[in-house]
Amino acid sequence: MTKILRKIREKLISEKKFSNYLFYAIGEIILLVIGILIAIHINNINETNKKEDREQEYLVSIKNELNNNLKIIEEEKKKLSYSLEGQRNLIDLINIESELVSEKNLSHLLNQAFSDEIELNYENGVFTELLNAGGLIDISSKNIKNRIASWNGIMTNVKKQEDELYSRREAIKNCIVEHGDLRTLMDDEGLTRLAKANKSKKNNSNKPLLKSQHFENLLIIYLVTGNTLYEVFYTELEKNIYLLLELVEKNLR
Repeated sequence: MTKILRKIREKLISEKKFSNYLFYAIGEIILLVIGILIAIHINNINETNKKEDREQEYLVSIKNELNNNLKIIEEEKKKLSYSLEGQRNLIDLINIESELVSEKNLSHLLNQAFSDEIELNYENGVFTELLNAGGLIDISSKNIKNRIASWNGIMTNVKKQEDELYSRREAIKNCIVEHGDLRTLMDDEGLTRLAKANKSKKNNSNKPLLKSQHFENLLIIYLVTGNTLYEVFYTELEKNIYLLLELVEKNLR
């Protein structure tokens, strides 16, 4: 094609048909511009397709990560619910006469209420990549971008409440260590055997804890803190996850 155009141009010049040559030159420029525009358009289409493919990959990864985190939250809520049940039952025991309280039941409730540490080990690899490696630019939905951009703030608030619960748990455990009898608790819950230790021959009791105002105060604060984590922070986090999942589903091909 180039050779043909060159021969036409040379023929026009040799025949001194300047006006025809001018029209030809303009036509050649137009063809060149059209070719460039077509090439740019094709390149833009390719880049758009690549960006859309990257976006779809990110959206699938976001969906998988969010679904995994829903399972993690559900498991942590089960642990927290079990702990809260034990705490409420302990509060009920405070109002019962000491001789009517079973030592074994008390040991079980103490273990149920305070043995588990509550903390979400949530997945955040995709969000970290999107925020720190510039991947967010490939997401076309502004709603998804805004929610991902604000996610660190949401998780920071959840972590603060978990840290507060941990602090309250440590305080009440210290109270049990100082004013209760861990050996009795371990014997009643079968933890002595697991530790390969012998049972205590003393007849000690944890019932005095139920008469301690300090213990009761710590227990109530711990219960309120844990219940707030469950009812407010974990529930709101689940709502945010479901909302983001809904947006992701709408943008998946």
